[in-house]
Formats: sequence, structure tokens, C-alpha cells
Amino acid sequence: MFILNKPFTKGFFGSFSYTYSMAKDITANPGSAANSAWQSNPAVIHQNDPGLSYSQFAVPHKVVAALSYNVEYGNHLGTTFSLTYIGRNQGRLDYIYSNDMNGDGNTADLMYIPKDESEIIFTDITSGGEVVFSAEEQNDAFWKYVDQDSYLKEHKGEYAERYGVLMPWLGRLDLRILQDIFTDFGKDRRHTLQFSLDFLNFGNLLNSAWGNYQTQVLGTYDITLLKYINVNEEGVPMFQLNQVNKKLPTETWKNVLSVSSTWGAQIGLRYTF
Repeated sequence: MFILNKPFTKGFFGSFSYTYSMAKDITANPGSAANSAWQSNPAVIHQNDPGLSYSQFAVPHKVVAALSYNVEYGNHLGTTFSLTYIGRNQGRLDYIYSNDMNGDGNTADLMYIPKDESEIIFTDITSGGEVVFSAEEQNDAFWKYVDQDSYLKEHKGEYAERYGVLMPWLGRLDLRILQDIFTDFGKDRRHTLQFSLDFLNFGNLLNSAWGNYQTQVLGTYDITLLKYINVNEEGVPMFQLNQVNKKLPTETWKNVLSVSSTWGAQIGLRYTF
């Protein structure tokens, strides 16, 4: 971690800090009771031997920056402009199968990432006797998905790591404008009426693509790309791609459509003496 500060000089103030964190654990206890915490801990073999991997709570990179300018004029007026930026990865996730791959009764099996098409077999997705998505269509969609996903693309031929996937970067910029009206009584007493205007997530006001929270397209707590179906005559597992709104997945992340991703404004009034 390092911090740079510029003390107030001629009304200007600035600071910048960067924090790097790294932690690994055996389990993050992802449950509300002993049984659920054990069952829900993603693993390759089984939950009794989950192995050491990334901590769910270790977000590696965080940047905090602030810039402020204050000016007084007209003997009784003062204006302050402040910008604050906070940027960080939004969390950690992992890739698991959406059902019980190894038959141990738990649906927390970390996904194997095929190195090429020879290492995965798809079977048709059908409905009412009709083929909705053929094995070939799923195979094409799967590899296109892998190539657009930075984690899968870099770890072909390996098992996905527990909480190895870093969620997208989120940068939020806030703007504050303060207008002071003040007067001095005596040597040490200043009375100030202060009006404030805050633009929260100001970057989103400038560009609707900025400051958006994102979440995984597939799954709720983990990314569930593949569903294990059965084995073929040679004993090789066969899979299907999980769908998104009855379509094959094409991207890992989507924007969270809520007020948390939009800009907002608030006004304030304060009297100090």
C-alpha cells in the first residue's frame, strides 16, 4: 500500500492511494450453518479436501483518489470543488458445474476448462422431442464464450480455481460543490451558511457506460456455464450449455440495472458557528 498526499497550497489539495491485497484460505465458510458452509465450498475432488485457493474476500487492487480546490472571495464568500474517485475489482467468483458432476451429493464441483474441442462432448438440448440447440451449436457457442472470457482463455487445460475469477473493475467518481456564505464575529468566531450539491456516481452522468455495477450472466453465487448430463458408451462425460433467457450465453458479465448503477444528486444546507 502506498499513499501520496499534497497538503493544501493556494486552495488545492490532492491525495492518491493504492492498496494491493492477497490472501488464500481453505474455506470462506460460504453458508449460514455448518452443513451449508461445508456443502457450498467449491472443490475439485470433494469438500473434505478443498485445497488452498484464493480467499473470496481478497480483492487485490483498490485505488482511492481525491482532488479539491477552495477559493474565498468578496470577503464573505467561499466555493469548494471536490472530486473523489474509488476504483476496485467488484469481487471474486469461480466456475462450477450447475449440478453434481462427481456424484458426491453436492453441487459445488469446480469446472474443468478443456484445452481444446477434443476434451469436451456436448449433447443436444431438446424440448418436446425437438432439438432446441444441437451439440454443434453448443460447441461453437462454448468456445466463443471461452475466448471472450479472460479467465477461461488463460486457464485452458486446468480446473477452475476456487474464487480465481476477478470480477470487472468498478470506478466511481463523485463531485461535491460547496458554497459558503460567512461572516466573522470577533477574532475567533466565524458563522457560515453552507449550501452543498453532490453528484453521486458523477461519471455515469457524463457517460452511461461508466460507474455500472456488474454481475455474472450465469448463476447467482458462482458462474455455472456447463451442466453435466451423463456418460457416453466409452464412459466419457457429456455436457450441455446452460441458457440465458432461452439463449446460449455469449458473455460473462452484465450490468446491474438498479439505482446503484445510476448517477444521483442531493442538496444540503448546514449552518456552522
